[in-house]
Parts: sequence; structure tokens; C-alpha cells
Amino acid sequence: MNNHFTTHSFRVASTDVDFQDKMFYHALLSIIQEAASSSAQSMGCGSDFMDANSACWLLLKMSVRMKSLPAWGEQLRVETWSRGKERLYFYRDFRIFNEQNSTIGVATSTWIVADKETHRPIKPDFLNDFIDKYSREEKAVTTKISPLPKPDTLDSDSPGNEITKHADYSELDRNLHVNNTRYIAWSFDALHYEFLTSYDILSMDVQFFSEIRFGEKVTIKAFNNGVEHLVFGNIADGRTAFVCKLFNGNLECSDDRSDEAR
Repeated sequence: MNNHFTTHSFRVASTDVDFQDKMFYHALLSIIQEAASSSAQSMGCGSDFMDANSACWLLLKMSVRMKSLPAWGEQLRVETWSRGKERLYFYRDFRIFNEQNSTIGVATSTWIVADKETHRPIKPDFLNDFIDKYSREEKAVTTKISPLPKPDTLDSDSPGNEITKHADYSELDRNLHVNNTRYIAWSFDALHYEFLTSYDILSMDVQFFSEIRFGEKVTIKAFNNGVEHLVFGNIADGRTAFVCKLFNGNLECSDDRSDEAR
């Protein structure tokens, strides 16, 4: 690791792809999340350090822009770096490269630090030294990201495809709530099969509002306006868990930067 970037290699496994041998989007997010975790560990503020401070990282937002979806057996390289913090919010960006060392995707994310038991936000001052030492202001996503619609703007009578999911044991992560990658898998499940087998979803924006605990019932409703899909996840007690936008716009990106460009 240099002072800013860490690089992580992954091979796309057979369990990561759909019937067309293209990588599931939630599997793509899994390797992005793994790169973030490994990078934080390299910086000294990974899970071991956070556990010792009774704290955890929680993802609030993520946007991904892909030029193409990786295929079964491809070797991928994910480059990631901290983009610093603002008040309670921490920013981390990513670039995804294929075997030819060409950029095929970029992503940006927003995180908070929370109490490990209550998952309520806490003051993150104990991380200032790490952030000051390892952060870089460079943005991976340079185009404007439009705000997602607020949950209360949803018209419950609007036509859409609706499914129900339950937070079973296999959906939970080490924070004892449904892992964020499952929200995305559920969002794709809510789309019409005919659409998913005809078009690639190359871009995604998601915002998380409430965690989903073991046993909770979640209604996933997807709306298509002809340009994009909006997906809302609502927990049975009335809380909105997440809002997700899935669309076909692909990434306009250049090839891998040289070391000198860093």
C-alpha cells in the first residue's frame, strides 16, 4: 500500500455469475465491500481496531458506474482509497480494472462510524489520524449523481412489481443485520425477469435508511419509468430500509492511469 491507494485482486467464481455467465451485481458489490474492508485493515482502522473500540463501519450510500459486467473466470483488480471525511461522514472511492488493465467501473461510497452494539452514530474523532495520513481527494465518479427520491414521495397505488423477502440467517453479516449486498440482490429480484434477461444493468445508486434485523419481513417494490428502475424496500413496521436506482447508462471512462498520474 502507498499512502493513499490499496489494490486487491479477485477472480469471478461460478457462483458469482448468472445464466449468461455475467457477474451478479450483488457479487460485484461484495468484492467492492471486501476491498474496502481490506483497505481499512491496511490503514489500521479495520475490523480488529474497530472491535477494540466498540465501533463498526456502516454503509450509507453507494453509486457504481460500469462500462461492462465481468464474466465468469475473469481476473479483476479493485483499487480503492479513502477520500477523507466531513463531520460524521467518511468517503471511499473505487476503480475496477479487467485483465487487460482497462478501467471497467468506478464507484463512490459514504460511511459512518457507529456503536457496535446499538448501531447509533458516534463521534469518529479517534479515526482522525488514519484519515489525515491516508486520504486523497481524487474522485472516481466525476459525473453528477442525482439525489434519490425520498421514501415519502412513493405513491403506494402506483403500478409496480412487488415481492416479499424475509431476513433469514443466511442474509445476516457480522453486524447482525442484513448485509447491504442482499438489498441489491433483492432489488434485482423485484425487476421483471424479461427485462433482466434482455438488458444489462450497468449503473446503480443506493441509499440505506434502516437496518433489517433477523426475522423481519420486507416488501420490495420496483417501478420502471422507461429509463430507470426505482426500488423501495419497506420493513413491515413501516420503516423504509432503502431506496435504489438501477439503470442502463454505462460508464464513460478512460483506461488505467499510469503510476505517474497518481
